Amino acid sequence: MMSNLEYEALAAELSMVEQLLARRTEDVDPIGYMQFGQRKAELEGELAQFAGDIVPRTEIGFYFDGELMRDPRGIDADFAGRMLRILPSLFARPMLVTALVLGGTGFVLEAADEACGPSDVPLSAMAYQCLDMLTELSNLAFSSSARSVADPACLNTLRQFFADLDEYQATVCIAIGDREVSLDRLAISLALKRLTAFATDAVLT
Repeated sequence: MMSNLEYEALAAELSMVEQLLARRTEDVDPIGYMQFGQRKAELEGELAQFAGDIVPRTEIGFYFDGELMRDPRGIDADFAGRMLRILPSLFARPMLVTALVLGGTGFVLEAADEACGPSDVPLSAMAYQCLDMLTELSNLAFSSSARSVADPACLNTLRQFFADLDEYQATVCIAIGDREVSLDRLAISLALKRLTAFATDAVLT
């Protein structure tokens, strides 16, 4: 079995090999032409073999921006550590970090092997529900529905997520399947205020 990310990595390598092969001719560079031609054939064979046998896994991409969350290596280590601790528990626990975003400004979470079998609630559905909640909390036209459908532990995790983003003055774009949600500074500030109010109300009641 091959995951989507593994398949995409092979496809990306094939594209690179094809570009390198296009710059060579058999007359000018016979050895390079032969080596890249062989590798192209190998990659095409692997992709053809696994094309119909890819494991469907939930993948979530997170792309961050903001001056405070950057460092010379791409992303501040403390900020990255906070995000990596909180995001798997926020979206779904059986998620693994499987790739870093080019430029070091984010990462991709992918469902772990044990999460790919049948379950009562598919991970993709859980991820979309969480995305809906994030969108609702950060929306100017806010309703209290997000509070009524989430348990206190989930709301607390959400509050920590937005608090970390707010502390680093960061923005985030979250991509799941064909959906993408971008949260700017205003959206993050609104969501944090609402979640803090929820927590205060819970203590008072």
